[in-house]
Amino acid sequence: MASLEQTLSSIRIELSDRDKDMWQDDELIRAIEKTVSLMSRLIPKRGMVTGTIESSWIVGEHYLDISSILSDYIRIEKVEYPTGMSPLQVLTCNPIGDYLQFRVDPHLTVGDGIRIIYLGAWTPPTHVTPGDYPDHLNDVVVIGAAGQSLIFKAENLLQQASSAFETLSVPTAYTFVKPTAPSLPVVPTAPTAPTLSFTAAESAMNAVEDEIDAAKNKLDSGELVINAGTRGENVAQNYGMYGSIVMDGAGHRVNESIARLRQVENILNKYSAEVTAFGSETNAYANNVSALVSLFRSEGELENIGASVYTSEVNAYVARINGQKAKADALLDIAGRFLASGQAKINEFLAALGYKPEFFKNKASMEQRA
Repeated sequence: MASLEQTLSSIRIELSDRDKDMWQDDELIRAIEKTVSLMSRLIPKRGMVTGTIESSWIVGEHYLDISSILSDYIRIEKVEYPTGMSPLQVLTCNPIGDYLQFRVDPHLTVGDGIRIIYLGAWTPPTHVTPGDYPDHLNDVVVIGAAGQSLIFKAENLLQQASSAFETLSVPTAYTFVKPTAPSLPVVPTAPTAPTLSFTAAESAMNAVEDEIDAAKNKLDSGELVINAGTRGENVAQNYGMYGSIVMDGAGHRVNESIARLRQVENILNKYSAEVTAFGSETNAYANNVSALVSLFRSEGELENIGASVYTSEVNAYVARINGQKAKADALLDIAGRFLASGQAKINEFLAALGYKPEFFKNKASMEQRA
């Protein structure tokens, strides 16, 4: 009989797992136990127990407690009572747990012998004892345990595929706030160019010319009356005074013309100052508009950045989901391969046991009649 260590080594060879990378020993031991249990259902171990009936075993006329001589079995094939008779005395009964129910009163008597032929389970190998099944079934157990191990691994991969879908937090939706267009300041008003008139100045200048001509005439006319019969100095003095008076008028006209021109100059200076102020207001207006537009643009750019960040988070979220799906798909694909290989090993295990319907016939108690 093969030991547990030999069986484990053979299973690892069957699974190409000599380095013990895929299966732990406890997994393979469980596979061995399950395989031996299934094999016991297909080709159970045939056993026999004998005993001497004691008074505590008898439970009424039709019931016998067999727990003290047979505590575990799959099926009871035959009950001989009493033993030592020729021909054999075979009783028809129905097993009910630890009891045998006889269809007719067998007249159970203390001290009589009883023999029970039963079908039981094989014992799998342990670290202490080998299995009790025949050596020719060692390979069958190895093949079946390999199939069970592959199915275990497929189940483990299915669990991994299920856990591959971890809980993900959906990115918080970004609320895009459209920037409010700025209210532009009032456009500066250009100053109105003045309407200049030099008419008054020209009139004053023309009057100066007239006054000078008049003064000249006074002097000229004074010269004509200066003769031997007049006192020339007095005439000259008088006419010179006349000319001086006229020239004073000419001076006043000159001053008037200058004043008129200064008025025009003041108007031009005022207009120049207004133009300069308009230029300053225009620059301030342009700077203000530029600042408002820059602020509007920066607010829009900030919203675009927020939307871009949200888009990146969504893409990362989708990528993680796709990654989880790809991982789960890969695990499911591998699990399917393990499951198919395990099923193939189980089929080989059943074929090696000569799986046939007759092995599953449920022998009724009536078949135990001699």
